[in-house]
Amino acid sequence: MEPSVWDLLKGKNRLTEMEYSVLLFAAENVSLVREMNIRELAARCYTSPATIIRLCKKLGFKGYSEFLFFLKGQQPTLHQTQTTHFEAWDDQFKMFLTNFERTNTLISEQTLAFHRLLDESRSIFLYGAGFSTFFAEYMAKKLHLLKKQAWVSSAGDSRSLFLAHIEHQDLFIAFSRSGETESVLEKAQIAKQHDIPVIAFTRATKNRLGDLASVHIPIYDDQREESKAASSYDSNLLLVMEMLLHR
Repeated sequence: MEPSVWDLLKGKNRLTEMEYSVLLFAAENVSLVREMNIRELAARCYTSPATIIRLCKKLGFKGYSEFLFFLKGQQPTLHQTQTTHFEAWDDQFKMFLTNFERTNTLISEQTLAFHRLLDESRSIFLYGAGFSTFFAEYMAKKLHLLKKQAWVSSAGDSRSLFLAHIEHQDLFIAFSRSGETESVLEKAQIAKQHDIPVIAFTRATKNRLGDLASVHIPIYDDQREESKAASSYDSNLLLVMEMLLHR
């Protein structure tokens, strides 16, 4: 029996976080992705075509065309999961609320430190890789409304561009769900070397980015990253940012 796209996610330990996020997007949007060319998928996932080629080869495909051919044999994700989704709606809603309450408990002691650093900072640098780029861009726009200078960078930007801006910043804010993304860790370490405080948003697990940060904002999520079940991480991260920025 031919494996499904979800079966490919089970081998996530050999994928980088960005490669995994691309594969997860493909699994959740089969009908959409199988009509995309490689540049369209790269743009949608905030990554490069080269990253997608590496992912395809790690999965055992000769290239992106062969990966697309594999996807064309998959059933649309909505057809597979629609019935289960509606049956489990109430349970998922309760799970999201419970996870947000747990997150609120975890961050209660960090909010004062977050607000102190934000008040002391005029120019702020935000960084995220993969899907986390969205959260960096979202917070930057919110900071602009608060009359802060906010700069956003992602894994697609050059290291020299980052170095040219970071030394003039008052605060560095990093986003990484795992807290182990190498590009994010590298930039956070550079910020620390320049004596710039670091605020990190990650999952509520022990991770290197959280340990490195001056202020760690953990987001509770009880789903494993490779799980097909709905995750509360993204929505609860947005709620936390709204609450932190609108006191």
